[in-house]
Amino acid sequence: MQEAELRRSSEAESTPRRWVTIFGPWCLLLILVGAIYAMAEYAPWAFKYPREWIIPLSHWISGAMKWL
Repeated sequence: MQEAELRRSSEAESTPRRWVTIFGPWCLLLILVGAIYAMAEYAPWAFKYPREWIIPLSHWISGAMKWL
């Protein structure tokens, strides 16, 4: 009986830790992206980048659809 109670209590304690290890990094990334987006006028480098860096996905997809 005591072993079952110990297992239940250890499972209950590990649930918040499991949540933090799974969702914690994603929440931090979401906060970071939101902060950069909110500070767009203070960080123009995050929104303006050279044209050469733009991947022409729309042209590639259009070409693939025409080929199909």
